[in-house]
Amino acid sequence: MTTVGIVSTGTYIPSMKMTAEEIAERSGLPVDVVKTKMGITEKPIPGEHDHTVAMGVWAAREALRKGQVDPKEIDVIIYIGEEHKEYPLWTAAIKMQEELGAYHAWAFDVALRCGTAIMAMKVAKSLMLADPDIQTVLLAGGYRNGDFIDYRNERTRFMFNLAAGGAAMILSRDHTENIVLEAELITDGSFSEDVVVPVGGTKKPLTASDLEEGLYRLDVLDPIGMKARLEQKSMENFL
Repeated sequence: MTTVGIVSTGTYIPSMKMTAEEIAERSGLPVDVVKTKMGITEKPIPGEHDHTVAMGVWAAREALRKGQVDPKEIDVIIYIGEEHKEYPLWTAAIKMQEELGAYHAWAFDVALRCGTAIMAMKVAKSLMLADPDIQTVLLAGGYRNGDFIDYRNERTRFMFNLAAGGAAMILSRDHTENIVLEAELITDGSFSEDVVVPVGGTKKPLTASDLEEGLYRLDVLDPIGMKARLEQKSMENFL
């Protein structure tokens, strides 16, 4: 039986931090609520050069170093970071390929919000089981969706913890340690338009007034409906 194991992982965390006091000041919440109810004392935020794909590249270099893997051994790179990155329309994985020197690989992007890494592990394992020529797969990406948080918006308080960083993982065929087992995924389309950035897409192209009014931020379009559906479905799905 073919096994797929995790050879190494890497992370990058920005040095800049936002404290609970800063979040409280921006949101108008008491500091005690931010610390004890939300559980936030501080969170990493991006510095001047902490761009999404760049952070993924730095994490990938750490994973390559720890695993003693030559970039030229990588067969596939899967970008697992956010869509909010250096450029609005861009294939991030091939930029990572170039930066890392993985010249023998092919690369593509995937996205499933908070479930991206788990989904990509399933995809990577499936690729290796289906194609014997794929021996080594790199998953890597960065994240800084905190850029989209308006701390004055009560509807997005559950996202005040959104921070910044990069992460990477190297998977290898026939690696006998840290074996990747099976994964089951459940998605629910009824929540697909609950949390969105409402402007900047094809439905409502970005305008100067959108920026001036701060509309280019994450928002919850139907908070009452989302809460009702979460209460109805969450416990059953968790069980």
